[in-house]
Amino acid sequence: MKQEIRALLSLKLKGMSPDSIKMQGNKGALTVINHPKYLASKRVALYLNMPKEFPTGSILEDALSRQDKKIYLPRIDSVSGKMKMLRVYGKSDLESFPTQHFRGFSLQEPSILYGKEEREEALSSGGLDLVIVPGLGFDEAGGRLGRGKGYYDKYLEELKMTNEKLSLDPPYLMGLCFDEQIVERIPMLEFDQFMNEVIHPSYKQK
Repeated sequence: MKQEIRALLSLKLKGMSPDSIKMQGNKGALTVINHPKYLASKRVALYLNMPKEFPTGSILEDALSRQDKKIYLPRIDSVSGKMKMLRVYGKSDLESFPTQHFRGFSLQEPSILYGKEEREEALSSGGLDLVIVPGLGFDEAGGRLGRGKGYYDKYLEELKMTNEKLSLDPPYLMGLCFDEQIVERIPMLEFDQFMNEVIHPSYKQK
């Protein structure tokens, strides 16, 4: 079932025009940067989008301009296959990120070092308030369909345990996608992570 949905959504994304991507990206980004959870957050995980993935450039630019926020971006360990969220320290730092090729994906990722020091890692430095999560598909109940690697599901489970150990509120999980990526129902398994909310351009905030 999941593979069928992935195939359908991949075709929909392939058919999206640059104009639609830009228009939906602008509208969705405005929803995020005006969202109460985003405005209140201090420690935020974002992502650098791949082609045909909801664009995060304007959200990231806004987040990095705010003095009250620490921003973290994903890096996949090529040996363990685990995902970490590493801090990005500003626009010039972001522009220096190398592109990694890993298991069929080309991803721009933060380097392990910032200068001569290891980058701050979210789990070991205080958890996260807000995680803005990409996906191949979502439903309105918060179900999420990834690309089949399980990076986010595993990471979010570990993050929830970290926040609990630190006596922090659970992280707020915000899915982000195009309207074309919303389906009636995503089949969810035991370890799949539900989003608290899914933002897309035609979404009406409750």
